[in-house]
Amino acid sequence: MPDRQPNQRTADRLLESLRDLPRRLHRDERGVISLLTVFVALMFTVILGMIVNVARHVDDRARMQNSADAAAYSGGVVVARGMNSLAFTNHLLSESFALTAYMRVASNTNNDFRLLTEPVLAEWGAMADAMENAANVSGVDKFSRLARAIRAKLPHERQIVEAYAQVSRDHASRFRGSFESVLGQSDEQFDLPIPQFQRSLVRTTPALAQVAASEIAGRFDGSDDRWVEQHGGVPLTAVMWRAHTVEPLPLAGNNEADPLTRTIPAVDPSPFGPDRPDDSNPDGSDYYVQLARSRRGSLARTYLEDWTQFWMGPYFGFASFHGQVPRWRGAETAKMSGYIDMMRAATRSELSGMLEDEFRYTNLPHVLRRDWTTLPTNEVLDRDHTYVGVSYWNHISEQSRGVFQNPLDRDGVDTMAFAQVTVFVPARRHRCCPWATRVVRVDGTVDWIHHRDGWPTDWDLFNQNWMAKLVPATSRTLPAVLSATPPPEFVPVFRPLPLEGLNEDDLDSISFH
Repeated sequence: MPDRQPNQRTADRLLESLRDLPRRLHRDERGVISLLTVFVALMFTVILGMIVNVARHVDDRARMQNSADAAAYSGGVVVARGMNSLAFTNHLLSESFALTAYMRVASNTNNDFRLLTEPVLAEWGAMADAMENAANVSGVDKFSRLARAIRAKLPHERQIVEAYAQVSRDHASRFRGSFESVLGQSDEQFDLPIPQFQRSLVRTTPALAQVAASEIAGRFDGSDDRWVEQHGGVPLTAVMWRAHTVEPLPLAGNNEADPLTRTIPAVDPSPFGPDRPDDSNPDGSDYYVQLARSRRGSLARTYLEDWTQFWMGPYFGFASFHGQVPRWRGAETAKMSGYIDMMRAATRSELSGMLEDEFRYTNLPHVLRRDWTTLPTNEVLDRDHTYVGVSYWNHISEQSRGVFQNPLDRDGVDTMAFAQVTVFVPARRHRCCPWATRVVRVDGTVDWIHHRDGWPTDWDLFNQNWMAKLVPATSRTLPAVLSATPPPEFVPVFRPLPLEGLNEDDLDSISFH
């Protein structure tokens, strides 16, 4: 019979080991670090994903805000340049009137002032004879010297009058046609060149501002396509909006034909133009027509005087030219002939005929749109000179999308950033400052014309110093603008935020911009 004692001992040891197994497992620490490493690695992976997502969102927000600021400013600059271009063409129109009047007089053979200056010079000769007789009677040598000086100057007077008249005719034969073509036909049936250009400028400047804003915004979506790919393949773009309107109006979609709502607050005062101010003005007055004619006449007469002094002053006058040339003396000019005074009177008469008769209601400069009942106020500034630039982009894709999810993306809305810009004329900072010119009026009152290095401060379309600046976004229509759907030609697909019920205070509580 075989011995079963060893097997019994083995079974007893195995049973003892099984009984002691829980105790030994509790005391055994082998493999714990491996388990902790797995959990720590998982935790750090989650934290790293969170940090990466936060950093990406912060960078994305900075890109979008920079793009909104740049887009709003660029669009505002384009609008300011459009207004400066209108002001430049208004000055060009007025100066063309002055130069055309001068050229017409210079080329008109019926205005041969040499025939008029000869009797004047003959009287100077008679005065020289009288001075000579007075010297003989009184024995005063001063009278004799004066008589000799007058007789010596008379041939030079005749020579300069003849030479200048010929030069003026030559200039007029070369350039009068160009200035006449700038003014065009006086018949209102013809579309005159400068008003036609101004109307096109008013219509196209808002679209150019929108294109500039969109192009500038696109420069902030990264140097390669990786950022665009992380936004669902949609590029960053921006839209310029009108502020303080009943309904949100993008600049590219506004009705630029309506003078009361167009982006550039300019009115074409011509009764034969598309604006027809008499029909759109509630009180039926011709305010814009009279304002345009008044400003055009004032500028044209100022330019005519400037050109007369610039061209003729060195030859026929005494006055200095704003300190740029030495003061001219009678011995150096042909002041005795009176030629400059005759030309001044004839050119003024010709210019008045052009302004009051030939082009009375045509070639009128564009003027700034005004409020019908009050002078310009902050409300008018916000309504006519303030714009909002909004950048649009899809949400950036999340890292570890199985763990992290953007709640806005989940709710079906996209991201945006905004900035506000205003177009304005810089105001003077001081009164009676070193660059203010003291003017004594006819009635004896003293006034000051404020400018700095020729820098006018009037808010009108004759000031070429319009500029743009970013301002705090305080428009009352911001919630409506941000909740509006942007034009599909600039933003093909976008899911706006539901902000229709918010006001500006509510928006301030969620945005510190």
